[in-house]
Amino acid sequence: MRQYWQFEYLSDFGKKTRFFYGTEAAVQRRVKRYQGDDKKLKTLNRAKAKYLKMEKKVHFIDL
Repeated sequence: MRQYWQFEYLSDFGKKTRFFYGTEAAVQRRVKRYQGDDKKLKTLNRAKAKYLKMEKKVHFIDL
């Protein structure tokens, strides 16, 4: 089942956040490519994702 995901990690240049829409397996494959420390992956509910898209102009990477 496809869900909305928020991925936070610490890179050499500071804290970064990426947003994904896809299955857990697809997100896990994509996340392991990112280099950095303190990786956190969490799901977002549909209402929060809609808010981020409309109000914060966040781009969700479709997997």
